[in-house]
Amino acid sequence: MRWTSKPSFGTRVDPAHPIGRGCLLAIAVNAGQGITLANAAWSDACTLAGAPAWASTDQGHGLGFTGTQYGLLPASTRYRPSSGFTFAARVFITSATNLSTVIRLDDGTNRIGILDGVGTGTLRALAFTTAGNVAAVTGAVLVQNTWADLAATYDSATAVATAYLNGVPVATATGTPGAAFVGSGAVPVGLFVNPNGLGSIGRGTLAFAAMFGRALSRTELVALAANPWDLFEPPAPWREDLMSAYYYAPASASTWRRTISPRFGSRSAT
Repeated sequence: MRWTSKPSFGTRVDPAHPIGRGCLLAIAVNAGQGITLANAAWSDACTLAGAPAWASTDQGHGLGFTGTQYGLLPASTRYRPSSGFTFAARVFITSATNLSTVIRLDDGTNRIGILDGVGTGTLRALAFTTAGNVAAVTGAVLVQNTWADLAATYDSATAVATAYLNGVPVATATGTPGAAFVGSGAVPVGLFVNPNGLGSIGRGTLAFAAMFGRALSRTELVALAANPWDLFEPPAPWREDLMSAYYYAPASASTWRRTISPRFGSRSAT
């Protein structure tokens, strides 16, 4: 059985999941408190600044960003893909103005790409390459006060950048095939912020964010938009053989067995 709603805190990305190949970052925003967000695809974490507000939403826990809060993951060569990338996020569009930055890999010297908005209701997928920036920009496609599954992909082999809304491509742009990304060092990940400065802090409520070191296909992005929680390891089935303790109830002289599960607690049976 797979998750159909937000997974429990601490659930990891399923390495056997067909979409999970090349998953570098997965944040389920499921802690409900605190100033860090665990990366379910690795051992690092996103540090929150400016106290974004935890909220209870129909997507489970969410984090509200209003243009003054953001999250940062430390620079790592792990976040430096070579063949392309996919940035994906489930965001409640709360601003009638510019969405601005959602996910950005860019420290000014080492530059990979951006998922953001550059005008009211717009969405952009941008890749920084040595042959020049490749930017796919939409018109006003975002609807205020709705959840939106946003994605930006770039395939180095074809040099095509694509912006997706709810699994549907809404803008494309083509650059120079095979061009490398800018720089060669470790690169930081910014959530709702430009790691190279605070001039583009995003707005919206975040329920999920992910990054892949490849360009996901349209079929994969349709599946991810339909249920991003399917990417995570499924909940463990009930195992009565995990740990069992037997005892007698004096009043009835019946034998009782209590089965104890580290994940689900315990239950009793005669």
